[in-house]
Amino acid sequence: MLSSYLFCIASLQAADNHPRVYKYQSNGIPSFSDTQPSHGDFQVIDNGCYACKPGSRVDWHTTPLNQKAYAQQVAKNAQQHKVQEALIRAIMHAESHFQADAVSKAGAIGLMQLMPKTAASMGVKNSFNAEQNIAGGTKLLAHLFNKFNGQIHLVAAAYNAGETAVAKYKGIPPYPETMVYVQRVQILYQRYLQAS
Repeated sequence: MLSSYLFCIASLQAADNHPRVYKYQSNGIPSFSDTQPSHGDFQVIDNGCYACKPGSRVDWHTTPLNQKAYAQQVAKNAQQHKVQEALIRAIMHAESHFQADAVSKAGAIGLMQLMPKTAASMGVKNSFNAEQNIAGGTKLLAHLFNKFNGQIHLVAAAYNAGETAVAKYKGIPPYPETMVYVQRVQILYQRYLQAS
């Protein structure tokens, strides 16, 4: 279910066939899966970020920045994984608008919108837990930052469409969502850099 090793985030191409995220209790512990549990006691999670959708009319040049949310976790993970706080904040802003309970139609969860398999590969057990989500997302960013030699546009593209897609196209994949996403992240990244 959630234990497969996967470093890439699934492409969000198919608009109508996105997997759902299911919340259920496993031995009294809240658990999440992209596979419907066999028992009847579960909840379907759907809490997207209106501002983060590709067709959003949000002006990323002027939308208010959020430098205070999760400040300790961001600083700790930035230092631990050698990733700029501005990049972590730009990704969180672009992905979930700092909503820890955000769930995309594709099944990505939490602040940094981790897919269940990606979250598991980054050691995240509960993607709705802000601390775990930031740690997993930052760990993934560090991996992508190293792989793509610090080129923010490629890091953002790989975060959205997956490393394989970036390698295949030798750059930003020609997916409309990914192209919009990369632009959004670059705008927010520059703004967070200037504000810090």
